[in-house]
Amino acid sequence: MSRVRRGVLRRSADRLVRRLAPGLGYDLVRSGPYSPVPDYDLLPESLWTEPGPMPGTDLRLAAGLAFLESDLAGFVAEYAPPPGAPGTEHGYYTENPMYGALDGEVLYAMLRLLRPRRVLELGAGWSSLVVADAARLNADEGSPLEHVCC
Repeated sequence: MSRVRRGVLRRSADRLVRRLAPGLGYDLVRSGPYSPVPDYDLLPESLWTEPGPMPGTDLRLAAGLAFLESDLAGFVAEYAPPPGAPGTEHGYYTENPMYGALDGEVLYAMLRLLRPRRVLELGAGWSSLVVADAARLNADEGSPLEHVCC
């Protein structure tokens, strides 16, 4: 078979497979040096079994856990927004579609603990409602918080 004929057959088969694959539930991706999908057969096995080095990074896991347990725990326990709407005084509830309970609790606890004078938030949404909840209590305790959303 000639090279030209093989090329024509290969392109025809490629078009047929690409046309049929979506109907069969497959997504086709070409692998190669510019593909966002890695060719797993070419990756070393150690990539998935051994942690990679992170020079210059000290996660300080023990100190982080101690901080959570000693400093933040009381404020996390203090913040008890309901799971569903209408939420807290400012509207936050934990089962919202974008900013879950863990995010809200940690943000609230950090604001209550650190008592910043100003929070500059890029965007506004569910986290803004949590900031408003913390700001109200901080202000009641003599630490007003300016909340700016851009």
